[in-house]
Amino acid sequence: MEEDNREIGKRIRKRRLERSLTQAQLADLTGYQSKTSINKIEMGKQGIRTAKIKVFADALDTTPDYLMGWTDDPYDWDADPMNLWPHYHENMPFWEICLEKADGDEEYARQLYDEGIEDFYNDDTNEYKLIYGEKSKALNNNIMGERARKYGTTAAGDPYANKPNRIKVYGSVPAGIPLEANEDIIGWEDIPEEWLYGDRQFFGLRVQGDSMEPEYRAGDIIIVLKQPDCESGQDAVVYVNGYEATLKRVFKQQFGILLQPLNPKYEPRFYDYGDEYNPVVIVGIVREIRRRVNW
Repeated sequence: MEEDNREIGKRIRKRRLERSLTQAQLADLTGYQSKTSINKIEMGKQGIRTAKIKVFADALDTTPDYLMGWTDDPYDWDADPMNLWPHYHENMPFWEICLEKADGDEEYARQLYDEGIEDFYNDDTNEYKLIYGEKSKALNNNIMGERARKYGTTAAGDPYANKPNRIKVYGSVPAGIPLEANEDIIGWEDIPEEWLYGDRQFFGLRVQGDSMEPEYRAGDIIIVLKQPDCESGQDAVVYVNGYEATLKRVFKQQFGILLQPLNPKYEPRFYDYGDEYNPVVIVGIVREIRRRVNW
């Protein structure tokens, strides 16, 4: 039973972070009085009544089967009567191609989508393959436009409009301000287009200070994969105490998170999982360092 509680708690925490919810917010959504109960549930120290599993699943936009560990697919297919699956994957045109090729059989279309999405791109030319004739050409153009708009380019004639793999570089990322609304853009960087497969999002950030020397130096540009969690030991951009994002090596421990500077003159800082006044929020993990000579 304890092992079941730990697995359920682990999945609840994972899904909560994916939905960018705090423990206090999840407590409100599920009828608990405080985040303390959510913390105990996520740690596997407190079980959930069977009736509450559905409540948690609804709050986390998933299914009881996923939370119980009976499936690894978190998507709620039964709550998808209008066929929002392509929007969930955010690649409607390719879904339409798959659906047409499958003669309307959605199950077969999903299989075609999963098998063919990576082959839909042409890495040699950075253009989309015309895999199903003239109709595909129009759909490919739609995809290119949608991806350009999604990654911050909308105006006709914009030099970045056909570069969905060109990402913004920020001088700082203040907590509470979405990246899309942050005006502290200091430049652009190109990344391999295949990095964007699976609808992954990246941004660049200029390193400030010397707390992460010698591996990271002031002025370096780090390419960050945006995601709400990281593995222990990874270098991540995090919000601490509600201020601007900072770069630290993250170590997950039983009762909290240790943020480790790489420069030995700085002390590591420990943050308790249950401390709502000093939360650590993961923004993303470092994928690459780019260093300017004589910056």
